[in-house]
Amino acid sequence: VGGIDIFLKDSDDIDAISKYAYVYGYDGSNHCIKKRLPGCTWQFMTYDNAGQQILIQRSNSTCNFTIPDILGRPCVTGTCKGPLFIWSTGIPGIVVAERDNNATAYKGYNIKGITLTDPVITKVMYYDDYDFMGCNGIPSSTDTSFIYRQYDGFGNRYTDSAKGLLTGSINTILDDASSITSYIRTINYYDQKGEVIQIISWEAWKEQLPLILLQAK
Repeated sequence: VGGIDIFLKDSDDIDAISKYAYVYGYDGSNHCIKKRLPGCTWQFMTYDNAGQQILIQRSNSTCNFTIPDILGRPCVTGTCKGPLFIWSTGIPGIVVAERDNNATAYKGYNIKGITLTDPVITKVMYYDDYDFMGCNGIPSSTDTSFIYRQYDGFGNRYTDSAKGLLTGSINTILDDASSITSYIRTINYYDQKGEVIQIISWEAWKEQLPLILLQAK
């Protein structure tokens, strides 16, 4: 292992390897914790105690993060400030996003197990139900412009449960300076087979009707 680590360090000084080689480094649990693609700089990956990849660091100043829920589904993604040079030891404990449906920095989630510096949210995903509606800029489930609409020739919405399904999301629109300019919010409705039959999507801060996409049956 020590010889491999020395090779990884020295490979920066070998021109042919720097230009043409795919170089990877692993920890004792066989997690890929660093890699370098041809002509690129190093990327560092950080995992929690559950083996979930939480951070990717591509520079000394910025990290990409993905925070999962207790089932391992990605819930909150974005960027934060580095350096977070903890890739070699990992994150102690388990990182998890817990839904609280409140108007918070993480758009209805409470993040546990890690503290992020100056996070910028790029995407938020909601599962299992529609309790997230009515908060964080998402209209309530009774808003007539955003509720499910029945159309002839299309499927019928299954209302008993949406367990295990992606029911909604928020996507952030950034400008060239990585500043938030707007959000695209989306609601997914399903039939009894768990197939999407209607998607309602709209961009916040613009006075326009929502875009409704239908899946024919």
